[in-house]
Amino acid sequence: MSKHQRLIPVTGEGQLVVGDTLKIEAKSPKNSYEKVKVKHVLVEAGKEEIVLASKTVKNAYFITKLLADGSSWAGDVYRYPREGENFG
Repeated sequence: MSKHQRLIPVTGEGQLVVGDTLKIEAKSPKNSYEKVKVKHVLVEAGKEEIVLASKTVKNAYFITKLLADGSSWAGDVYRYPREGENFG
């Protein structure tokens, strides 16, 4: 991956799939991730939960609706482009 590639903001449900690589600018900088993979995309009680494949935090996840309304710990989340994804 090029270091100059465009990151895609995550703004709602249905934008992420297992294996996506994310950049998370958390509200608390100690909880931020430069690169972390999506381990699972779950729907629990009508809410999409994104489970992260974190080596440092057990059960790291965020709820997409809370991300969208600004109340998630995750703050701002961006997706790295998927292989073969182009921006014209």
